[in-house]
Amino acid sequence: MSDNREFGNRDRRSLGGISSPVAPRSSTPAAELRALGIEEIVISGDRPDLVTEAQRRWLPRSVLTWGNPGSSPLWEGRNERGPEGRAYVCRQMVCAAPASTVEETDERLTELG
Repeated sequence: MSDNREFGNRDRRSLGGISSPVAPRSSTPAAELRALGIEEIVISGDRPDLVTEAQRRWLPRSVLTWGNPGSSPLWEGRNERGPEGRAYVCRQMVCAAPASTVEETDERLTELG
């Protein structure tokens, strides 16, 4: 948005009346989340290629975690290290087979829709 009054007014009109330039990342209602389910994506090990594949998509109902395993239930049994890492793609804690390649990760993420 512009500091110039003329351009600023035009910017506000083009945003359809939104008064703040900061909007929530996702406006998915809670009811929709309950009905459709939360999607979980866990990438174990050191796999920036799989992280990049997951991040290039718009998946508003998804949680993505990678790096060092945490104490979250999402990390249970997913402790591969280094290049042996895999992508685990799940919906409401029910997971597809782990993906070891970018192509397999793409297939799993495509199934999420």
